[in-house]
Amino acid sequence: MSISTITKRLIPLFLAAYFGLRFFSYFFSPGTPLYFANPINWIISGGILLAAVYFLLKKDMRGWLIIAAEIILGGAGSFFEIKGVSLRTFLLVFSMVIFFYQQYPTLYPFPKRGGAGGGVFYILLALYVVIGISAIRGYYSGNDPKLILADTIPYLFFLYYFPLKQLLTSEKFRQTSFNMLIAAIIGNFIFTYFTLAGFSSGIFVLPSHKLFCTILSSRFFKTVRNQFLFFLSVSGISNATIMKVLFGFLG
Repeated sequence: MSISTITKRLIPLFLAAYFGLRFFSYFFSPGTPLYFANPINWIISGGILLAAVYFLLKKDMRGWLIIAAEIILGGAGSFFEIKGVSLRTFLLVFSMVIFFYQQYPTLYPFPKRGGAGGGVFYILLALYVVIGISAIRGYYSGNDPKLILADTIPYLFFLYYFPLKQLLTSEKFRQTSFNMLIAAIIGNFIFTYFTLAGFSSGIFVLPSHKLFCTILSSRFFKTVRNQFLFFLSVSGISNATIMKVLFGFLG
């Protein structure tokens, strides 16, 4: 089955999922510093997590496709949460525990030649030793443990290298994730130009003092100025170039 054939069948589905995630998050939002999370968001997030864990335990590729969809179509990963922790973090923790447990014979005590680890294992091991030392120093320096954890978690996503190395040998995974990526590019293109058109036409207007602050927590603020909207046009041009090359490739 060719890539172009799969695209025609799956792209509309993934594009609907792209916008569906955002509409769902708007009406059933996760927790914010200003609002409590909608319980339905927790329920759906829990259902997605249970489904992914079930398929991973069965060594069914659909578990990894759920994770890939959340990462590729889910933006920054803030659409779903469970008790203040993002679904993306839960998926990372559970999937890595299951994966390394299933790969235990090839990883212990050190990766064997041809196993799932290889030289990258030692590179990541050195990286995590440095990160661990930094986290410990930060804790004993009086920093907030929650902030230390928040700064540490992103580095754990490098662990996805190990399952991804195996998954990319599967044509089904490559084709499906490729179509998710195309849908995400098209969705970003539409969303970017919709936002740009809204602000440039006056439909969307920032406050008259030209400074919009959203409280992120008791001590942090997200500041958006009108000048920042310039990046929307730059992003739009970039998206248009990517789409032109992409659809030229697909014919």
